[in-house]
Amino acid sequence: ATPSGSLAHRDSVFEPLEAQEMLWVLQAVMAPERENTLRSALATSMMGLTALDIETLNNDENAWDAVVEEFDGYRQIWHKRGVMPMLLAV
Repeated sequence: ATPSGSLAHRDSVFEPLEAQEMLWVLQAVMAPERENTLRSALATSMMGLTALDIETLNNDENAWDAVVEEFDGYRQIWHKRGVMPMLLAV
């Protein structure tokens, strides 16, 4: 295989994961009060949190509430200014 052929193959492997992660983030922005949805988003590479970071949030109600509020802010940006400004804010 040529290098470009292997790159094309590699891209096709990663694109579904990136699309899934983007979906999880968008779902969390639309409904940050849903804990499982928000946890899925926080676990994505986009958000950059470690498992320990997420576990810490799970055990600190004030910190968790702050994350919910942060995602609610992203939702407000999305509604007022559109998806691209919201994604840039994330």
